[in-house]
Amino acid sequence: MLARWMVQAADGLEHAHQYGIIHRDIKPGNLLVDAQGRVWITDFGLAQFHSENGLTRTGDILGTIRYMSPEQASGQRVLLDHRTDVYSLGATLYQLATLEPMFSGQNQQELLHQILNEEPRAPRSVEKTVPVELETIILKAVSKNPTDRYGSAKEIAADLQRYLDDKPIQAKRPGPIERARKWSRRHPSFVVATMLLLFFGVIGFGISTLVIAGAYDREKKRAEEAEQRFKLARRTADEMIQIAQEELADNPMMQDTRRRLLEAALVYYQEFIEVRRDDPGA
Repeated sequence: MLARWMVQAADGLEHAHQYGIIHRDIKPGNLLVDAQGRVWITDFGLAQFHSENGLTRTGDILGTIRYMSPEQASGQRVLLDHRTDVYSLGATLYQLATLEPMFSGQNQQELLHQILNEEPRAPRSVEKTVPVELETIILKAVSKNPTDRYGSAKEIAADLQRYLDDKPIQAKRPGPIERARKWSRRHPSFVVATMLLLFFGVIGFGISTLVIAGAYDREKKRAEEAEQRFKLARRTADEMIQIAQEELADNPMMQDTRRRLLEAALVYYQEFIEVRRDDPGA
C-alpha cells in the first residue's frame, strides 16, 4: 500500500513539474490520504515556478530541513530543479518504510551536516522487512548528487510501479566504483591529501629518475623506464585536472579544494617544461 501511495504522490509531483512548479517542501505531513485511498499533495506555500531557463534559485534554507535535498539545504545560491522534489519524496518514502527519519540530527547544525556530508543508512539495516527492490529505489532517489537520482518524478513512479508489478526495476545498486566515488565526496580532504602526496611523490621519483637516465643515456632500457615513470607523473596530473573539472566544478563548497588540485597540476607542468626545454617534441 505504501508503494502505491508513493506512485500517486510521484504522479502528482510530475503533473506539477510539467507546469513548471517545484514544491520544495515534500514531507510526510504534506501527503494526505483520503477515505478512497487517494493521495493529495498539500501546502504549496514554498512552491516556485521555473525561471526562463527551467530552474529556480534560492539563497535561503526553506522548508522542513529533515527532508531537504543537499542542494537546497546548503543555503548557497545554487540552481534548484525538479530533482530536489525527487529527493524529498525519497526521504519521505524512507521514513514511511522504516518508521525512522533518514537523518536523526537533533538540531539544525547537526542535521544540515548529515544531509550535506553523510550517506543515509540502508533502509534494510533499520527495518529488515523493507524489500530489497524498494530499498534500491529509495537510495537512488536520495542520492546526494542530483545527476545520480531519478531524472524526474515520472521515472520514480514508473520504477515503483515495476516493483508493484513484480517486474525488474530500472534502479541499480551502486557497485564498488560508485561507492568509492561517494566515499571520496564525503571525505574530500583525505582524497586531496592522498592525491597531492601521490602526485608529488611520483613527480619527484619521475624527475630524479629522468636525471639519472640522462647521465646514462646509452642504457636504453633505463631511459625507457624513466620515460614510463615520467608519463605516469603526467597521467597523474591529468587525473587531478579531470577530478577538479568533473567532480568538484559544480560544488560551490569545494572550490578551494579544486583550486589546490589545479595549482598542484600547474607546478608539475612547469617542472615538465623546465626539464624538457631542449626537447621540441615534448
